[in-house]
Amino acid sequence: MDRNKTETVINKDSQQVSSLTKQAVDGKQSTDKVMPNQIESGIIDSVRKSNMVALDGSPKRHELEVRFRGVGREESLYINRKSYWRKNQLKITLRPGLSESVTEEILRAGCATPIILKGEQREAYSSNFTAFNNKKEAKGSKNEHFGHAWLVDIDRGFTKLSELLELLSTAE
Repeated sequence: MDRNKTETVINKDSQQVSSLTKQAVDGKQSTDKVMPNQIESGIIDSVRKSNMVALDGSPKRHELEVRFRGVGREESLYINRKSYWRKNQLKITLRPGLSESVTEEILRAGCATPIILKGEQREAYSSNFTAFNNKKEAKGSKNEHFGHAWLVDIDRGFTKLSELLELLSTAE
């Protein structure tokens, strides 16, 4: 992605963050379903420092898409805006092939843990994971895109997220 386009997207990200709810995270369960400004700002700062781009989109959208160059190709990951942040964690979904190729490195670095949903199932499903360009039957008869889900602890800041993003951006 060229520098001007990157700067345009980053400027849009800044505007998007400023339009989010200014709610502070105080450890209580929030009835508001929008990720607080503090968390989204921290995510976007970590994304920028890793030379990745957070795509502009509605703050009400279920996932924040992040694009980067990894494993020799254009990649995307999705950060869930609706759940887990209340528990000081981020749910990050990777394309299955990318996830499989970096699993050992992620586990060795200790920057994320895989989510095991049912039995050995690691797949998360969403119609928003369009960059993965894969679909299969999920939740009954609905076809949705899928990826592997990981949890990143943000209890002490965004260090583990930065480590994961750096690992993904340098993976070959």
